[in-house]
Amino acid sequence: MYFISDNTQNYRFWKNSYIAFNDTDPLTNPTGEAEGLSSTQLDLNQQYYKKFVDISYMSFLGVYALQIIDANVDAHLFSFDVSPNLSLNYTPVVSPRFTGLHFTLNIH
Repeated sequence: MYFISDNTQNYRFWKNSYIAFNDTDPLTNPTGEAEGLSSTQLDLNQQYYKKFVDISYMSFLGVYALQIIDANVDAHLFSFDVSPNLSLNYTPVVSPRFTGLHFTLNIH
């Protein structure tokens, strides 16, 4: 949320500076960091922060989706038996039709 807020604030600053530079009102001029920059530089800064606003929102949604998936997996495995009586045995199998490993899960 911090990155969304910070990038949105910076984007709005550069957007307003770009608008103030390019409007026909002589009383509005870019202030602060934007003072003395050209229209092209103001537009580039605006586009730069717009890209990071978009990336921040997509990252937030990605993390939120991963939390939903994690909660779903945890709920699905809630009743899974994890007692110490579980054992996994494997043995090599060689036959004319199949060569590989044979796995057996034993629950005592």
